[in-house]
Amino acid sequence: MITLTQRFLPALSLLFILFQGTPLPTRAQQLPPGVSMEDWNKLSTQQQADIMRRLQQSGATAVVMQGQETVLPDVLEPQYSGQDTLSPPLVQAILPFQEAPFEFGIVPQSADELEDLELFGRDIFRLEAEVWEPVLFGPVGPDYEIGPGDQLIIQMWGVYQKVYDETVNREGYILIPDVGQIVMTNLTVEQAKTRLLQQMTPSNQALNYGRPGATAFIDITLGKLKVITVFVMGNAVRRGAANLSSISTAFAALYAAGGPSNTGSMRAVNVIRGSRIIKEIDLYDYLLSGDKSADIRLWDGDIVYIPDIGPRVAVRGRVLRPAVYELSESEDLLTALDIAGGLTASASREKAQIARIVPPAYREQYEFDQILMDVDLSRVLSQEVDVALFDGDVVSFTPILTTRRNFIVVEGAVWRPGTYELTPGMTLLDAIHEADELKDEAHLGYAHIFRTNRDETTTQISVSLLEAQSGDPADNIELFERDRIHIYSIHDLMEPGYVWIEGEIRDLILRAGGLTKAAWTEWAEISRVSMNVDGSIADFQSIRAEVDTLFDASAERSRQLQDLDRVYIRTRPQWEIDRRVTVGGEVLFPGGYTLRRDDETLAEIVERAGGLTPYAFPEGARFTRSFEDAGRINIDLPRVLQDRNSSLNLVMQPGDTLYVPPVVDFVSVQGAVGNPTSVLYVKGKRPTYYIHQAGDYSELADRRRMRVIYPNGSAWHRNWFIMPNPPLQPGSSIFVPERTEAKGSVWQVLRDTTAILTSFTTVLILVWQINR
Repeated sequence: MITLTQRFLPALSLLFILFQGTPLPTRAQQLPPGVSMEDWNKLSTQQQADIMRRLQQSGATAVVMQGQETVLPDVLEPQYSGQDTLSPPLVQAILPFQEAPFEFGIVPQSADELEDLELFGRDIFRLEAEVWEPVLFGPVGPDYEIGPGDQLIIQMWGVYQKVYDETVNREGYILIPDVGQIVMTNLTVEQAKTRLLQQMTPSNQALNYGRPGATAFIDITLGKLKVITVFVMGNAVRRGAANLSSISTAFAALYAAGGPSNTGSMRAVNVIRGSRIIKEIDLYDYLLSGDKSADIRLWDGDIVYIPDIGPRVAVRGRVLRPAVYELSESEDLLTALDIAGGLTASASREKAQIARIVPPAYREQYEFDQILMDVDLSRVLSQEVDVALFDGDVVSFTPILTTRRNFIVVEGAVWRPGTYELTPGMTLLDAIHEADELKDEAHLGYAHIFRTNRDETTTQISVSLLEAQSGDPADNIELFERDRIHIYSIHDLMEPGYVWIEGEIRDLILRAGGLTKAAWTEWAEISRVSMNVDGSIADFQSIRAEVDTLFDASAERSRQLQDLDRVYIRTRPQWEIDRRVTVGGEVLFPGGYTLRRDDETLAEIVERAGGLTPYAFPEGARFTRSFEDAGRINIDLPRVLQDRNSSLNLVMQPGDTLYVPPVVDFVSVQGAVGNPTSVLYVKGKRPTYYIHQAGDYSELADRRRMRVIYPNGSAWHRNWFIMPNPPLQPGSSIFVPERTEAKGSVWQVLRDTTAILTSFTTVLILVWQINR
């Protein structure tokens, strides 16, 4: 049988190769040359039936053997027993990948997409440390073994009232006065209590070894627990020793090591004690169902070993938890779907796709190294077939159709336009009824139905609503999905007359809610166009009418509005609501003030603001005007307040701002000086004094272009021929610029001087000759 199987396996395995791009379920399968009917007949009846059944499950409809086609029966359910069933190697050769129908094709891109998704469960080891670290104090389980470093609190009560606080030393014993050494290592709490009774009764007879009749008793509790050393080895993020509390578990050790690395398994973590594996932990049980029963408490010297990761499968698409999952050998597509949380509401239940890297053992039998398989998901969900998964598989669960189809749209002159469900046999009048019937303005002559065809083109169908209402089935047609019904209004069939309104109102005066406060109510202007019979413009008219008579029914006809009229409502002359100015700084009542007259002046506004405070510095007052973006305007506020008839007493305009700063007692010196700074103001001192206080001119200073800016914004600059040195005011600024060109040589200076003198001499000679 082994020889026959070896001969027959390669031929049967080729049944799953795609011939010339034709999907497997759509054609009969031709056995390769060398496989004869004699070979087939040597198989038992049960083996032949088993092969046929599996081929039928794969979607094949017939098998051709040496030109003779054998049609697969619809139902093949033989009873199998004993050694007559196919052996697993033969089954695997016949169906090297799945026992389910597939359509094979070339994968359009690499199937190695595992890096796109995160390995499931890795994020749990990024939690805060306190999630996993156990407490160092508190109750312990009955199986806890005492060891060096454990703190024992022994309380004797009854006729004796004593408390002993002892820590197990490195040799494993404690020392109790009047009793001596008592070995405690490797004992549970209950065993330790028994040993204490045995060794303490001789010196404390009331204990009576814990037997009936005792009048003294002992209780043991643990205080601070010992520290154990465990080793996390294998594919951990941080391999090595970890010092943990003695009640730490394997999960705590894994967290201390950062969990499994990207190459470490989460399905088979081993706890090794001594030389044997005492526990194999599947972390998925805890992650998926909260089952922590596999977690065990570690002993000193235990090894937590993380083996290599097993087969990985990426699950993506319409599932609750898209991720990369590690699967065991017995887990299939249905298990992977369950681990991923199941399908979402928008997932298709009909189809899934598997992008597969062909396992090395089967690559010689396939033309491609990567294949794409369409899975009949409905059969998987109903558990008709089991679909095994291989390392590197990328399983995609596709969405349902994103477009709705069982609907129609009603729009236009109906009371409730919108989208409605298409019911069986629904007609045009049914759809109008769903939209709360036609409006009074609906045009009954015709309507349009825009129908979307299967090829996404659109057909326009014209119907008569009047005929449909009279019962004509040719117009009250049956609707199809995605039909769009447009009901026209009588206003859609003609150009409406209109009146153009321009000015202070937005629409016709009455429909706009009346005139605004700024409207000129004496008269309005109507611009009227007269039209010829042929539609050309005959004449333009400009008509003035009292506003109150524009829509007065008793007014003259010439005052009534006509089609294409333009009505202009003018604004009141000099109408301004916001006529405010702002006064800030050192005045008694800073804030906004509304101008009372068109000619109100700066001095009057300062007076309305209560005048200046004792700390005001009027010489530095800043005045800005927003009108036409004028910006800052230099003023002399002390002179304005002293002489109101001065031409400097500006007439205020809306938006003006006046700021009076407090007294400033310094002068700023900036630019090409030794130490740019601010110098205390000294009355009567001139610019040279302040420049000297700031470290004098620097080597690059351009003294001829030195400028002084006074507090009110006016400026003074040095003149080349006349060089006054005016006194400054507090708050002034001195700026000394740098030279734009480097200083020339002595010969350059002499040359320039000679040129100037020559030009001057030439001018004198010309003047002398003219006057001669």
